[in-house]
Amino acid sequence: MDGHLWIERDGKIIDPYFGDYTFVKIQQGLTDEIVYLEASPEIQQKILKYLEPDVKYADKKMTPEQIAMRPIQGECQLNAVLEQKRNGGRIVFGSMGWKRKNGQGVYYEFGGEDYTTVKHFLPRRNRLRTIKQVLETQAFLKEYSGLDRLIKTTAMRESAYADEVN
Repeated sequence: MDGHLWIERDGKIIDPYFGDYTFVKIQQGLTDEIVYLEASPEIQQKILKYLEPDVKYADKKMTPEQIAMRPIQGECQLNAVLEQKRNGGRIVFGSMGWKRKNGQGVYYEFGGEDYTTVKHFLPRRNRLRTIKQVLETQAFLKEYSGLDRLIKTTAMRESAYADEVN
């Protein structure tokens, strides 16, 4: 997806900030002023329809630990649904970027001013992942990272044992 989801609550935008954004701002010569551009009501309606199964999944299948988890970079749909579930608010879809330091408009990291159709935001090759897919990937990575640590620890122990024996 080449667009962004965030929460609007009490007139404020709720959206996690990730460290990689700082790199993008430096690399592209951007200010700290974030720009959010809400998509048209027609586009939002279609995109948010994609989220309905995610909202139902969060309501019925997610554990309290999953609902409380920290935001994940690159998973704005998960972050928005979970923030809404935890604290309420309206899920908004559109574009997000920063103003350029040279005054030459806005650099959009997600979406853009000229994005006027759903196809702009959802090109065929780039579909939205469901929350279930994201959580399954996260569980796999967590399990794999634990396995990786176990393999390294075992190798270190075997190496230490071999040194003692020799």
